Amino acid sequence: MSSVIGRREPTRGNSAPLPARTKLAVVPERSPTRRSRAFPATVMALMAAGLVGLLLVNIAMQNTAFELAQLTARADHLHVRQQKLQLEVDRLGSPEHLAQVAQAQGMVPNLNPVFLDLATGKVVGTPTPAPPGPGPAGSTLVPEPTPQQSKPLTPPRRSGPVRGGQG
Repeated sequence: MSSVIGRREPTRGNSAPLPARTKLAVVPERSPTRRSRAFPATVMALMAAGLVGLLLVNIAMQNTAFELAQLTARADHLHVRQQKLQLEVDRLGSPEHLAQVAQAQGMVPNLNPVFLDLATGKVVGTPTPAPPGPGPAGSTLVPEPTPQQSKPLTPPRRSGPVRGGQG
């Protein structure tokens, strides 16, 4: 046992004695390091970059929406203009207008029209010049050609070499 009477050494159960206790001392507080300050700064920088990116995307979307509205208005305007022009073309191409323009230029209707039968290649009718003058008033009907008036269609002859062919 020990040389000091009345004092016993601490033991662990029945085995070896416990080591001597070390004296406790106050440990200074840990000062904040760069590592612990870097994480919040990084998070704040990422959040700021995200907000700036979101703002830029929002501005781009608004600009695109304004451009779309302008293009839609322009398309509507052009559609109305196209309809007005189509009405004008229809008016100028009407048979009544064409007849007025033709009469103003001195043309007269022909009472002996000639037709071309595309299936057989024959000319149906006898070509005769229209008589000069104002023409019969109100004659808009064209007489049907008779079969005995038909002639075969002969294509015009070309003189010189054929272009665009082989050889």
